[in-house]
Amino acid sequence: MAFTVYQDCAISLDGDGRVITNPMIDVLELKDVHVTYRGGPFPPISTLTCVQCSFDLQVQGIPPPRGKSFIRGLLMTYSENFAIEISNDGAG
Repeated sequence: MAFTVYQDCAISLDGDGRVITNPMIDVLELKDVHVTYRGGPFPPISTLTCVQCSFDLQVQGIPPPRGKSFIRGLLMTYSENFAIEISNDGAG
């Protein structure tokens, strides 16, 4: 299993593609990160873990299935520290 860690920064999950430079990354771990997502293509990860992160979601239309999976998982969290399994069918 391969993972990448970002800490004390701001990232866009559907920005210019620089968040995930290695398509073999399974887990994206974020610590104290400000995360934005606008409904575009979602990085090819299987799990997103977050520790005390903040989120800015501004989705104008229906996101792709992986984006829907992320949003659904985020809305179902009950803690500052969590992990979301990202599904390709958007039902995750």
